[in-house]
Amino acid sequence: MKFYEFLNQGKELNIELVIGDVDMPASLCWNEGDIISEYGIEKYKEVMNGECEYFEETESTYPFVNVKCDDYKLGEKFAFDCAGYISEEEFNKIFISK
Repeated sequence: MKFYEFLNQGKELNIELVIGDVDMPASLCWNEGDIISEYGIEKYKEVMNGECEYFEETESTYPFVNVKCDDYKLGEKFAFDCAGYISEEEFNKIFISK
């Protein structure tokens, strides 16, 4: 499954991100009904089109998603932007809450 498909399932998530085999600096908090816009998919294209795999919480790890992507720096940008380290206007263009 592509990462954008995973995000746009409409599920609530509170998970860690691993993109390009690198732990991301911010967790992913996603509300039920949230989606990433077409603009966001294009902005983070390499990350969004990466195949991803979800791992449930275990005794030794929090739940996380592993995204296959060669550009972990773009992954860091996505993680920070998703956490709100961008303007409100840009945030609302990328992330849509229903």
